Amino acid sequence: MNTTTMTRALGAVLAGLSLVGLAACGGGYDRQEGIDTMVESGLTEEQATCVVDELEVAIGKDRLGERGVGSDDLSPEETQAVLDATTKCVLGG
Repeated sequence: MNTTTMTRALGAVLAGLSLVGLAACGGGYDRQEGIDTMVESGLTEEQATCVVDELEVAIGKDRLGERGVGSDDLSPEETQAVLDATTKCVLGG
């Protein structure tokens, strides 16, 4: 696994998570906003959608919609879910 690729992919996923949480404080969970942010950060639409699908199941929409969810706010289990989703959806593993 290429470390640079994984770092970029994780950065895109975390950017999407942070924005989803910020969008939530203005009126609820915004799945598409998270996908769009991940795409703008370098993922394909397919990869970003896959990540969001995986995280909705693993973490839940309510938690994804909390304000301020980002790398510093994730539990160890949530961090593992992000790594697993990124590996599966972006790196194909």
